[in-house]
Amino acid sequence: MKKIAFLLIPILSLTLLHSSFASAQDTPAQITDPSIAIAFYESVVSSPEWQTTVSRAERGNMVQLPEDMLSSMDTPALTEAVLEYPFFWDIYAFDDMQMGIDTMFETFNGVRELAQREDAGEVLLQKYMAEEVITDSQAETLESTEVVQSVVRLSNLESLLAQECFLQKLDHDQLETLKEVVAEKYFVKCSSSEYGGFDATFYKLVYDEEFFCKFCWCQCTG
Repeated sequence: MKKIAFLLIPILSLTLLHSSFASAQDTPAQITDPSIAIAFYESVVSSPEWQTTVSRAERGNMVQLPEDMLSSMDTPALTEAVLEYPFFWDIYAFDDMQMGIDTMFETFNGVRELAQREDAGEVLLQKYMAEEVITDSQAETLESTEVVQSVVRLSNLESLLAQECFLQKLDHDQLETLKEVVAEKYFVKCSSSEYGGFDATFYKLVYDEEFFCKFCWCQCTG
């Protein structure tokens, strides 16, 4: 009996090794490079199907992130994929920007996935802190498209950070940091002629929000 058990040990070991190897092969590698999602958007927008499709709803369906890509992206990459979403601009077409953001949540799987990530608030805050406000003197050294992209990106980050689903993921210290950085960037934007209606996106979205008043400001100052 001992001899049989001894002979079974290497067989069982090989079986477990094979099982582990197969499992590793079945698990998709994590995507850390957002350029994969950006390339996906570009391929869709440049396709003949896109050019012949006039329906906004149909085009929206075409730029939904593939499920395997969506689940494999780490949070920083996913955040960039959301910021590069071709229809992010649409939130500014609504009289009520919050309604535009709500519509994006309803129609884009990328931002819904981001809202499920526990570290999404922290990642958004880090990206926001790293984003520079363009001064008039800096704008003179940049292409106009670069200035617009920077202005809109900062506003897009603020529009996401103002959402309850992301604010809830920040702890007391992070909320305090957010409060300070938003104020600092706002004052710099006010001294720049580049921002116009994009200077106070965060404040416009949270000024009357009961959640923000009770949860954020009170938590930060309490």
